[in-house]
Amino acid sequence: STNNGLLRSRHNTPAADSWTAWSAPGLTDANIQTHAVSIDGDGGLTVAALNYPQKGVNSMIYATQQVNNAAFAEWSGWQWIAMISNANQIALNFGADGRLFLFAYDHTAAKLSVIEQVAMNGTEWTVFWTELSSHLRCFGVAQDLTP
Repeated sequence: STNNGLLRSRHNTPAADSWTAWSAPGLTDANIQTHAVSIDGDGGLTVAALNYPQKGVNSMIYATQQVNNAAFAEWSGWQWIAMISNANQIALNFGADGRLFLFAYDHTAAKLSVIEQVAMNGTEWTVFWTELSSHLRCFGVAQDLTP
């Protein structure tokens, strides 16, 4: 990221040593704290971004989905999907049914929470965070493709 926004680059051809020039898939100068990327249910990319909270305001999480082949750099546009307080790390991954799950780590309470897509490749997410655990020092996310 640069200027607290996101940039992207990709291989010119698969497994190539050369990369495309940097480009901005929107959300520039958005005060981005961190981001997460995952393959979605149909093999495209989804990017989630967590911004730094403003004084007295929760952090906002935004997402965008790859609309077409990566070579065309077409994205759905950024959409606000959630608010959370005190998060400093997010992770994104999909489950066996193809829906994405967004994990957020609250560093002050040492707790891990999750929201999920309502439908595979959809733009709607569950409204409320589900707390998975507390008293964590760190976390990781792996795919469990068991139906």
